[in-house]
Amino acid sequence: MKRTPLNRVGKGMPRAGGLTRKPMAQQRQRIQPRSAKRADEYARPGGRRDLVAQTLQERPRCEAQVLCRGARAVDVHERLTRARGGSILDLAQSHAITVCRPCHDWIGREPREAEARRLLLPSWHRCPPVGPC
Repeated sequence: MKRTPLNRVGKGMPRAGGLTRKPMAQQRQRIQPRSAKRADEYARPGGRRDLVAQTLQERPRCEAQVLCRGARAVDVHERLTRARGGSILDLAQSHAITVCRPCHDWIGREPREAEARRLLLPSWHRCPPVGPC
């Protein structure tokens, strides 16, 4: 069967108004680093900042020990991250460990290996009501 190409006349459907662009300054706006609710949750007494400071004071050495041998901890790592449904403020489900910067970077770079070593937990993880996680 022989097919002939369609004959297109003109340049398509006419537009009601021309396409215009906004200046770059108006086009992109900075994304807020945190919502007002989350910022309040961090800064209030007993919030995230206080909890992190207290945890680092109680446990000053790296608990992951992936790249170090118990170096001084500078970060608190949430094994069940906020993106996976965890919260450091929920003490029953916080799963927080203290880590040094190189180990924390490694956990972020190698999520599959970190999950295998239980340094990251899957989003469906829930602790049993009795006993350790």
